[in-house]
Formats: sequence, structure tokens, C-alpha cells
Amino acid sequence: MGKGQIVAVLQVGGEFSIDADGHMSYSSGEAHAMLVKSDRTFSAFKHEISSTINNIKVDQFLCKYFLPKNNKTLISISNDKDLHRMVEFHAESETTYIYVMKKKVDNRALSVVPDFSSPVDATAIIPTTQDGSKR
Repeated sequence: MGKGQIVAVLQVGGEFSIDADGHMSYSSGEAHAMLVKSDRTFSAFKHEISSTINNIKVDQFLCKYFLPKNNKTLISISNDKDLHRMVEFHAESETTYIYVMKKKVDNRALSVVPDFSSPVDATAIIPTTQDGSKR
């Protein structure tokens, strides 16, 4: 591979399992390949994924990957800097796996909820008066 680019295997629709030691593995789903260059913007990256994978909208998915030799922690790609770092971290790899996942939506709050936090309590954002009654 040329400097500043990697071959990424997009993994979509499968499932993760965790063994007793905390190592994660991915199975099933489908795979697509794409070239990722370090000078690509995050927006262009997401648009290419969207055009590669049918029926997925740019604002409806998250991208994550493992660092080399670490399959315990998924790393998020959410901006230009994250994308550039991923390419740098995997510069010596033949391929890199990027896991494309649907964003989780909390139906109560109707907002996107990151997978690392608990759902937002919609009542917590309603202003209250000093005596505690809702406005």
C-alpha cells in the first residue's frame, strides 16, 4: 500500500461476541472493500461508505475499528482527526477492519444515544421552578 492510505474492509450487519478474556470477535454480515487515504475528510469518508453500502444514510451509522493487536476496545471514528489517526495506526497493516453500525436511537428522547452512555431521561431537560414544579 502507498504511504498515507490503507485498504479497509467494511463489516456490516454482523455481531460481536466477547470471550472470557474480554477479546471481541465479529461474525456474519457482509464485507465491502474501500481505499482510505489519510487526506480524506470524515464527511467524504462517510459519503463513500453510504454509497458503497445500499440503504444506509450518512447520519444513521457509526464507524469503529480496533487498534493493531488490540481486540478488546473499539475505537470510534467521528471526525477528520480520528480518520487520519486510524490510517496512521494501520499504515503497516495489509487491511483494516471498519465496523459500520447503526446509531442507537432512544425513543423516549428521540435523540441519538452514543453506545457508551445510558439513555437520556427526557424529563431531565424540562425547566422547573424553584419549588420543583415543571414550567
